[in-house]
Amino acid sequence: MVVPQESTYEIQDKVFVFALSDSNKVVSKPLAITGKTTNYYFVEGVKPGEKIVFSGIGNLKDGMIISPESMSADSLLKAKPL
Repeated sequence: MVVPQESTYEIQDKVFVFALSDSNKVVSKPLAITGKTTNYYFVEGVKPGEKIVFSGIGNLKDGMIISPESMSADSLLKAKPL
């Protein structure tokens, strides 16, 4: 899987992403970085189709319920190429 670097955060040398549950609850998930480009990480720990938070992660805490706006992977890749 590929995730934007700006959608990740680090704690004690570990990289995490906020995923969304079906009820839009924010859930912190650890990632295993297998490679990277200028804008993206290649990771294990996120499933295809799983929704992740792209921006505003500095304001989030585990368990918060948010009102996300959808963004397709294609539009993200156009804005920030691999």
